[in-house]
Amino acid sequence: MQPYFFIRTDNQCVKINFTDIAYVEANRNYVRIVAHNRVYLVLLSLKQLETILPSNSFCRVHRSFIVSLDCVVSFDQECMYLKVGQEHKKSIIPIGNQYRKFLHQNIMLVASEVRQGVKLSSVNIESLMENAKN
Repeated sequence: MQPYFFIRTDNQCVKINFTDIAYVEANRNYVRIVAHNRVYLVLLSLKQLETILPSNSFCRVHRSFIVSLDCVVSFDQECMYLKVGQEHKKSIIPIGNQYRKFLHQNIMLVASEVRQGVKLSSVNIESLMENAKN
């Protein structure tokens, strides 16, 4: 598979490399392709573009957004932060509830912190103190 596609804009065909794309946003009947050096508005549906983009590098994270996994800086349950362009401007992209599982399937999460509220009662503290003395 070739690592690029062409779009028609300003009466010419312009080549867009997959590696140049930071994210794609749906805008009615158009998609807004945000590349590192330029933004393109193309008469195409997000679903059509989703079939063109390689699934190992791009992930749909919202009804209106597809992101390049290479540009992801961080994310939480509600949104993700991407670096875009030469100045590394940050863009905030929402994560839709129904797309969250696709994101977790497409990334490798190596370690995860576990937060549990620890409540010690006075009985637990006293028994710990006795055990420490013995």
